[in-house]
Amino acid sequence: MTRIRSILPRGHNWPVVVLLLTAVIVAIALQAAGRMTCEEVFDTASYLGFPLLPLEAGLVSIRTYGYPLFLQTVLGLTGSKAAVPWAQYAMHLLCVLCWYWGARAWFPSAWLAASAAGSLLVTNTLLRNVFIISSDGLASSFAIATIGALMATVAQPRRLVGWLLLGPLIFATYQIRPAYLFLVGLCPLLGVGLLALRQWLCVDGDHAGQALGRWPTGGLLAGIALGPLLVFCLVRWALVGDFGLVSFSGYNFCGVVGQFLDRPTISCLPAEVQPVAAEALRRRDALAKEKSNFSGEVVTNYMMIENRFNDSTWTVFYPAADTIAGGDPVQTNRLLVRLAASVIRCRPTLYMIWLAKAWARGVYILASELVIHPLALVLLPLLPVIHFVTISRRRDAVGLCPRDMLLPLNALLLIAVVFSFVNLAFIIVSSPPLSRFMDAAGVFWLPWFCLVFVSRWQLMRSARRSDAETGR
Repeated sequence: MTRIRSILPRGHNWPVVVLLLTAVIVAIALQAAGRMTCEEVFDTASYLGFPLLPLEAGLVSIRTYGYPLFLQTVLGLTGSKAAVPWAQYAMHLLCVLCWYWGARAWFPSAWLAASAAGSLLVTNTLLRNVFIISSDGLASSFAIATIGALMATVAQPRRLVGWLLLGPLIFATYQIRPAYLFLVGLCPLLGVGLLALRQWLCVDGDHAGQALGRWPTGGLLAGIALGPLLVFCLVRWALVGDFGLVSFSGYNFCGVVGQFLDRPTISCLPAEVQPVAAEALRRRDALAKEKSNFSGEVVTNYMMIENRFNDSTWTVFYPAADTIAGGDPVQTNRLLVRLAASVIRCRPTLYMIWLAKAWARGVYILASELVIHPLALVLLPLLPVIHFVTISRRRDAVGLCPRDMLLPLNALLLIAVVFSFVNLAFIIVSSPPLSRFMDAAGVFWLPWFCLVFVSRWQLMRSARRSDAETGR
């Protein structure tokens, strides 16, 4: 233990040790619950079969490089798929430690930062995906590390390490799962918001000398986030003739928007995509005859659209576009994107209705998944109890929280809200807000719940000490 303490930075020793011990306990619990037994899903084959070489083959794939590279590394080192869950958990732990490092400057003590970081060891996304060979869990872990690097960069902008970590982490996260492309816009937005919050609440001016200013900080964050993406897109454009992160954006897009397509709408579409639309409607009608629970009609009911999403994507529109494109994956995706955008232009009202309903559904799923999390089930019922005990002991103007908790509480709340809703807004443009998406979108609410609980607990203890001193 002495050796461990000598390695760790002063002031972080025991909180980090406890955080690591907590991670060991979580790993043991996951193993005991059978959650570390490797399992393959629908997406697994496309990751295992990803062509790393030649470069052009990978650049036209429907997958990005991040998760296939991770799998190839794990399999190359261990030779067994059984090691994948443990490797994913190890990466998650490293990402949580990165978040703790970045968040430490926002907390009055290392213990509080460690307690908030500890809640991230048991996110819904980890619990439900750590054993699955799919990118959901690892991408969520890297998003946690990305926000940690962002917090470190905003808190200490003149330290180079935060800037050097942030860019590669953003790039790695959306390379693992393209759904995290929203981080490119979120990091500058959230970074400026965190800086403004820090300047507003740090009235003593201790941090004023380190600040670069909101607009310079936002500009640097935007450059770091956007620069690697533009370089990657230019490389793809030069090698395979497609400017974008991956040739996949049209698949899910048509899976939703294509459901608003009917025969009268075909004449409204550009000539280039009319054959795709006609073939898709033919396939949809055939599928409706084969499956009693599948309807070929245009509907606005949210649940019907969600229930038809997978069939609409993979059985109707993808094969239709692939047939017209002659098997060219880049052209297939282009046709799907063009078709979906054209359907929206022809039927904008149906798409607006979809966005409104999908937003409401996403908020509902996010909230419902959070309240049934094991940690939330323990903390949320205790919060009102502690709150009313505190009020009963201190009827004289009880503050909302201790003053030194104002910055971390508001910072974590800002992160949780912005991350959740920017993520949700990005998802519903082209996909239903499914539970696995919303689990990842709500990941930063758990640290905030923990911190609210701790602040209430501190107030209650303060009230008890005050009562003892006054002889109540």
